[in-house]
Amino acid sequence: MSKLRGFTLIELVLTMLLIAILAVGVFPKLFGRSEFTAYTIRDQLLGQLRLVQMQAMNQLGHCHNLIITPSQFGLANSTDFNDISLAPNDVIELDDVLVSIGNGRTLKLRFDNDGKIVAGGDCAGGCVIDIVGSEALKIIIEPEGYVHAQ
Repeated sequence: MSKLRGFTLIELVLTMLLIAILAVGVFPKLFGRSEFTAYTIRDQLLGQLRLVQMQAMNQLGHCHNLIITPSQFGLANSTDFNDISLAPNDVIELDDVLVSIGNGRTLKLRFDNDGKIVAGGDCAGGCVIDIVGSEALKIIIEPEGYVHAQ
């Protein structure tokens, strides 16, 4: 009796299942970069906002500013609120992603010792920061100081 050569039904189903798992989980990460870039930029900006907020709440004698432009963001170079130069080591450049503040201008953020946005700043009544890549993501700064992603 000759033995048939080929795949069994179980091997075929397991192979198809493995290909389906790879198609859903791994292949999009290999081919689509800007979607993950947008999420990474959002997380970095959210972290910077929370860092500046925590520094303002814990280091009462210092002034910490965060500057956001459509092409980059980072900590301010000086404590002068009118100076919009960025510290060279803390700048995050945006390549595939655009950060929109609503009117396309530079946004200067400062928090008080309660964690709220300073009244003289650009975002005193709260604001929405849009991060646009292959997906549109948002960071919301509430008037009472709560910073969160949506």
